Amino acid sequence: MFSRIASACRLPARTLVLFGLMWTLAVPLARAAAPAPAAAPGAKPAVKPNLQAACRNETGPRRTALLELYTSEGCDSCPPADAWLASLKPTDAAVPLAWHVDYWDRLGWTDRFARADATARQRAQVQAQGDKVVYTPQLLASSQTVRWADEARVAARIRQVNAQPSPVWMAIGRGMAINGYVGVELVVQATDKAGAASNAATKGAQAWVALVEDGLESKPNAGENKGAVLRHDHVVREVIGPLKVTRDRLAHVHALSIPADADVDRIRMVGWVEAANGEVLGAVATRCVNQ
Repeated sequence: MFSRIASACRLPARTLVLFGLMWTLAVPLARAAAPAPAAAPGAKPAVKPNLQAACRNETGPRRTALLELYTSEGCDSCPPADAWLASLKPTDAAVPLAWHVDYWDRLGWTDRFARADATARQRAQVQAQGDKVVYTPQLLASSQTVRWADEARVAARIRQVNAQPSPVWMAIGRGMAINGYVGVELVVQATDKAGAASNAATKGAQAWVALVEDGLESKPNAGENKGAVLRHDHVVREVIGPLKVTRDRLAHVHALSIPADADVDRIRMVGWVEAANGEVLGAVATRCVNQ
């Protein structure tokens, strides 16, 4: 329907996408009630943010871990790590992301998913934890390097993160894909869940949103993986940020450009918040009825 409106009214695609996003939100997130304490026995459930019912989510009272795998199609030790990450699904415990770095591109094969900002992010995150060495595949679990193949340590790190009260509350929703764009809304607010520690952690904090895609495949004809069939999930394709985080609820509404080769049925949105020192304070991913 919105495509027909665009043709008739000649509306810019971005404007149309944002209109479509608002159309699908019966009640804007910015007016939604924040997470409330547990209701008394017999009381009615608290009202939830009413994003597009088919594609929305919000954080709980505990932190969700962000599992960031830095990888490359030019690295012959990366496919096993990619397969491991693909076995994971976004949950309330952990949200996976695959960042394809670009420093392997000069060695024979250009990774079409490689991003300069992925390389910059990896270096910044590693430096923030007092190290200088970046490599692939490298897993950062909520800003701490953990060997991806050591599942016991990965699980322990996730439990450690989940045990902490969340200093931020987030809700995220995705609109319809229209004319090469998709609308996304991230609502974020610093909370009092962690007391004084929350105030310290969220001072200068910033939020980010990534458009992530599953079910990707490549067949390199050069480089270390020449002749192999490479499959990827949770790949970061587009990023928006940094976005402001305050003790007042802020709704960030944007229209993201969908990569021309992307399958709209395989994309999701991931939001996260970082402290001023780069520490990940929480994450959330859209959940769609068809995923």
